[in-house]
Amino acid sequence: MELAKKNTSFYVITLISILGSFASIYFVLKESLGIAFIILGAVALILLSFVLYFGNRYKKYRGYYQIKSEFEMLSEKFREYFADFTDANSIEDIELSMQDLILQTLEHSSRTLSKVTGKECIASLMMPNDSNEFETIRYSTNASIARTRVSSEPLPHDKGIVGKAFQADNVVAWCVQKSSDGFEEIRKNYQEHYLSGMVCPIKVDNEAYAILNIDSKHFSLFGSPERELGSLFANLLACAFEVGESEWAEFLDSRQ
Repeated sequence: MELAKKNTSFYVITLISILGSFASIYFVLKESLGIAFIILGAVALILLSFVLYFGNRYKKYRGYYQIKSEFEMLSEKFREYFADFTDANSIEDIELSMQDLILQTLEHSSRTLSKVTGKECIASLMMPNDSNEFETIRYSTNASIARTRVSSEPLPHDKGIVGKAFQADNVVAWCVQKSSDGFEEIRKNYQEHYLSGMVCPIKVDNEAYAILNIDSKHFSLFGSPERELGSLFANLLACAFEVGESEWAEFLDSRQ
């Protein structure tokens, strides 16, 4: 049905272009240049509308297939990850497998959100320390060296943007614009690194386990579609962490 509509639109536009061209030539020969220019202008507007309409559709489908490709590659990495768990001979093997999967997920989430928003997005993983405050432990590789070296206070799990995300049990988008509904006061030494983002809570056994953070140097990029993608990546990581915890426990039990 969609293909038939595209073909019909193409034939109609082609017919209009041909008829418009002949009509303009006819009026030029009749020395009615004003009418000829009006016809040419109308045909040009129709063709421009056609190009813009199908150009946007092409970008939409191209973006869709790029995202689809990202998820296919990531799902393959998850299959390899679970296979590695099955064949693990030491805790080090499990840890290496987990670290690799975290990095791959950060890379895919960063690339996917960058493609969707049209702006560079940085992904990072935050884990709780001994005081149950969240610290960034890993960035996607497109994060600047200056950012990875910034030293900041850990974020409490029950306050601020992290607290909001875990309390809502959902992705929370934020922005530094005070006029925005998602306004959030961020740490001063991070102003040069991001201006909007989203916090994606990761829970294991209904407990706060980690945070997938995705942000950008641009304002208010993260609407509902972007938040859904963020939630999907966070759920994938939650699944990996849950399986990892289980396999780790089983491995330790088998060695006792």
